[in-house]
Amino acid sequence: KAHALLKTALGVHGAIGDERIKSNPCVIAQAPKVQRRDWNLLTRDQFWEIQDRMPAGYQPLTHLAAFGGLRWSEIVGLQRKHIDVLRKTVRVERAITYRAGVFYIDVPKNRRSRIVPLPMHAVDALRSHIGTLDPSPDTPVFSSPRGHQLRPHFGFRVWKPAVRAAGYPEVRFHDLRHSCASWLLAGGATLAQVRDILGHSSIAVTELYLHTDIEELLTAVQAALG
Repeated sequence: KAHALLKTALGVHGAIGDERIKSNPCVIAQAPKVQRRDWNLLTRDQFWEIQDRMPAGYQPLTHLAAFGGLRWSEIVGLQRKHIDVLRKTVRVERAITYRAGVFYIDVPKNRRSRIVPLPMHAVDALRSHIGTLDPSPDTPVFSSPRGHQLRPHFGFRVWKPAVRAAGYPEVRFHDLRHSCASWLLAGGATLAQVRDILGHSSIAVTELYLHTDIEELLTAVQAALG
């Protein structure tokens, strides 16, 4: 990843483009291979098992992550004005990252805002949650119990205890996004639709997120070859 980043920084959109160097040494250097971690896809039942073990105040957050496919930075960047319960949508136009003790507010990854449609049960969960918030349109949708900005250690302090209690210790928070993509595909959504919902830069990126559940594979094999 460091090699890829340096290659971009030294390329035509970086140092070469600024005429600081004439050639990119990273084109010659052999890039090390990155071991991609396996994703842990959840079934709907497995998600609800985890959800039952989440603190009640955070259940709307994980509900949105699983059925909206939002990134963590996008979820913590949501404000009350971004939720439209009448249209059953969430407008993703802001992201908050946390690095070295500092919060940075930016646009979503790929510099694109988007409208994410939600199933009715997710809308109901959000409606109940935002009813407890300050009515200001700029009020953060999700925050700590003391009203502070959520930090990434949510994964260790809140998410991990829940997945361990449910018996799925290897499942990461980001796996909810992968699971959402797979559920959408299994439900008949097209690659283009999933790309737009998840905010990917291209369908090629979306294809990396889409996986077939093993039970669906078994059913398909039995139907075709059994």
